[in-house]
Amino acid sequence: QQQRHRHLQQQQQPQQQQPVEDEEKAKVPVEDEESRRHVEDIEAAMVAMGEQFRDNAPTSAAQAATIILDAVLEGQWRILVGEDAHRLDDLVREDPWGAYEPEYMDKILERGIFEAFPGRS
Repeated sequence: QQQRHRHLQQQQQPQQQQPVEDEEKAKVPVEDEESRRHVEDIEAAMVAMGEQFRDNAPTSAAQAATIILDAVLEGQWRILVGEDAHRLDDLVREDPWGAYEPEYMDKILERGIFEAFPGRS
């Protein structure tokens, strides 16, 4: 249990993102200017979503760590953290094959699974 508390204390410390060592390797190859701009827009949106999740997540990293570690200690093999995870899990269990289709995001948005995050509904 001391290890768990030490881990939680470390989680509460502000963390800095690690830079990509070779940014060129992380870039998606594109053939024309329009495609390159489109890929850059997607990459920027993904970074913004990640930052938004980090800054506005309803469950903090320390809370998530507590939930996960407690569940592991209890022998649970399936661990969901946060109401959004439970709601998304329910939806996927209703239609597991559909979860791989692009249109599935419409179902996620219709159910408001990510409504807890500003700018998402």
